[in-house]
Order: sequence, then C-alpha cells, then structure tokens
Amino acid sequence: MSSTNSLSILLFGATGYLGGSILVGLLKEFPTANITVVARSDAHDAAIRATGAQNILHADHSNSEAIKTAASKADVVINAADADAVDMINAVLAGLAERKKSTGKKGVYLHTSGTWYAFDKAEGVFDPSSKYYNDANEEDIKSIPADAIHRKTDELVFAADKAGDVSGYIVAPGAIFGEGSGPVKRLSVMFMLWAGLGATFKKPIIIGDGSNIANSVHIDDLVDLYIIVLKRALAGTDGAGVSPYAKFYNGVSGEIVEREIMTRVAKTLFKTDKLEQISFGEASQAFPMTFAVARNTLAKSDRGKAIGWTPKHLEPITEGIETGLLTAASMMGWKV
Repeated sequence: MSSTNSLSILLFGATGYLGGSILVGLLKEFPTANITVVARSDAHDAAIRATGAQNILHADHSNSEAIKTAASKADVVINAADADAVDMINAVLAGLAERKKSTGKKGVYLHTSGTWYAFDKAEGVFDPSSKYYNDANEEDIKSIPADAIHRKTDELVFAADKAGDVSGYIVAPGAIFGEGSGPVKRLSVMFMLWAGLGATFKKPIIIGDGSNIANSVHIDDLVDLYIIVLKRALAGTDGAGVSPYAKFYNGVSGEIVEREIMTRVAKTLFKTDKLEQISFGEASQAFPMTFAVARNTLAKSDRGKAIGWTPKHLEPITEGIETGLLTAASMMGWKV
C-alpha cells in the first residue's frame, strides 16, 4: 500500500452528515493524502474546498464508467453515501479489481452498512429471544439473513474480498447522533424519522409499549472507528487468509429503550410527556418507516474495541435531541 504521503483516497458522501465528518477526519489524520471527493453536482464545491479538499469529481452515482475509472486509480475508496447503491458499489469494486490486475496491488474498500440488518420482527416491544449480533463472532456475521437490510451490498464486498480483488472492510453504524463536522450541515436521518412520526399523526405516539431497544453511536466516535479501521487496512494487518467476516465492524456505543426517545420527542414537539399507544399495523399504514422505531436492534462492537476503539460519548442519544427535532420539523414545514 502507498505511504500516507502518496496515498490516494476516493470518498463518496462528503456532502452528507456522516461522509462530511469522515472527510474532516481524513484531512486531519492523513494531511498529505490525495483525497478526491465524488459529488453529484457543483452546488457545494466551495464548502468542500474550504475544508482543504481540493479534488472534486462530479459524477452521478449511476455513472458507472466514471466511478470505475476513478476507483481504479485510488488506493482507498470509502463509501459513506449510500449503503444500498448496487450499481455504484459494483462499479467501485470493478475499478479496484482492475487496479489489482494492472498493478498487482490490492486497494482498500471501506463500505458503510448499518445495524438495521439486526432488526427483529418486534412491534414496539422488547423480545428477549432476539439475537445479539457480535461483530467479534464471525458466525454471527455469516448468519445475518440474506433478506436483511443492507445484506445484498454487504455480500458484494465479502465476495470481492474473497476473490482477492480488494481488501474489503465494512462498518455498520447504529443510530448516529451528535453534530456533524462536515462541509455541509446535515441532520442524522433519525431526526427526520422521529419528527416524521409526529408530523404524520399530529400527536405524541408510541408503538406497542415502547420497550424495544435501539442502539446508537455519536458521530465523533464513529469517525474515530473509521480512521482506526482504515489505518489497520493500510497496515495490512489482516492478511490474505483473514475471512472477510472478520473485517466487519459494528459502530455501536450505547443502547436505549425506544419509549425514552419517544417521550423526549413528545416533550419537544408537543410539550407533553404523555404518549398515545397505537399498533404497529396502524402506524405502518400511515408511516411506512415505522419499523425503524419499533424493532429491536441488538448489536455489539467487540471487534472494534479489541483494536483500540474507545467511544468517548457515552451519553444517551436523547442528549441534545431538541435542536435536531425542531430543525427536522421546520424542514417538513411543521411549525411547532
């Protein structure tokens, strides 16, 4: 792998909440690296360049040829834009395979997945029989159902790694909170979900009894995990015989009962702590993303912690939630 002085990184998602924060982290940790940001338009070019990243490739994620060519010239490709963009991911992997064929050197692909793969079938209740997925246990990662969220693209990364075309790593974050540091100020998608429920029903609700468990991670801690995993990949610590399932990292530092979240949502958006219980079926008919706040999401991050990841932000995801909720409501045209 190239030294950090000549390291070339291709980053997808730099104008987003997570990807923008990763960009800032990369610039800090690899100040001499040649970082190219993939952007679908020039709308945020000035903001991107203000961070210190000067190379911008304007390409839609459906432009497979442009993406393949760019990936073939990169030492590292990081996807923090879209976990499920099959065509884009295939183009990246094809480009990295071409790089391996022409240079004999494997590039690194660092893929963003998510712990939504761990959703059970609960409907707003805790299910003690639901499985915890521990990333330190390869069998747990192998056993993730084929129809789980993000699994289709995770399997593309596993296959490319097994084939020897790329050194593939996956980070699966929990629900992300905290203020992003990227060039474009964005909200975590979770704020849009919580506010979306309130905007849909115009009243504070809870699915089931709200005892289901959600996991979480602060964005600063999550960026730290990406940097740690990337440095491990660049060092070649995981040799040719290492299973791709041993290069899968959950980004989870905390858990919370969903009722606590929805109570804080109620206080912020409706000025009450009283919740009206409704069924999963009723909620889903009006708000199709209901499953995201009704399932248990049980995952452990033992693999990351074993290689030095030490989350510093152990406060609950509800800490400072008010500003994000009010911003999300305003974006929806909802005056609280």
